[in-house]
Amino acid sequence: MEETFTYARPVTAVATIRDRWGETRGTLENDGQLLRLEFRGNRYEGRSPDSLELVGAPAPTGQPPETDRFNELREYVLTWDTPVDVRSGGEVTKVPLTVRFTRTDGDYGVSLSLALPNGEVTTGQLRDLESALLDLRNSAGLGGAVVQACATCALSEYSPAGFGFMGDLACFRDSKAEIRSARGKEDLFALWEARAGFVQETFSCPEFEQR
Repeated sequence: MEETFTYARPVTAVATIRDRWGETRGTLENDGQLLRLEFRGNRYEGRSPDSLELVGAPAPTGQPPETDRFNELREYVLTWDTPVDVRSGGEVTKVPLTVRFTRTDGDYGVSLSLALPNGEVTTGQLRDLESALLDLRNSAGLGGAVVQACATCALSEYSPAGFGFMGDLACFRDSKAEIRSARGKEDLFALWEARAGFVQETFSCPEFEQR
C-alpha cells in the first residue's frame, strides 16, 4: 500500500494573485498532496497550481474568476512562499522559497527565489517545478549549500510515460538499491509498482540522498 506523504501540519502562506481584475492577496494551504487557494471569496483546490478548480459557484463579488471548460482557474500569476530544507555547514535549516507560477494563454511556467543569509538566489522562468529546482540547485549563488527537496533526491523519479507540473514525482525510499541501479525507461517501468508513493517536488524527508 502506498504511503501518503503529507506535512505534519498543513503549510499556510499568504499568496499574491494577479489576474484581469488586478492584484490581490489570498491564502494558500498545502498539506503535501493538495493545494487549497482562497481569494475574492472563492475557493480553489487542486494537486498542482496549474489545475486549481473552483469549488462551488463563484462568489457574487462582481469580479468573477476566469476559468476554463474544466472549471479550472486560468490567466493568472500566483506567488507564495514555501519552506524548504537547506543544508549548509553540516546544519539543516528551513529557508523560505518564493514560487512565482504563471498561467497565461493555456501555457504555464515558474520561477523560484531562495532567501539565503548571504543573499538571494533566483532562477529564470522554466517549464516545470523540477527544472526550476534543479536550476536552483546548480546555481553558484548557493555557495555550497544544498537544497534538500524530493525533486533533487536520488530516490525519486518520474514515470517515463510522462508527468504533470507538480505532484507526480514518485518516491522509492523503500527500494533504495533498485532505484540507484535503475538505468533507462525499462528499469523504471519494472520498478514502478515498488514506489512508496507520490510526493511534491518541494517536500523532503529524513531519508534524502543527494543526486
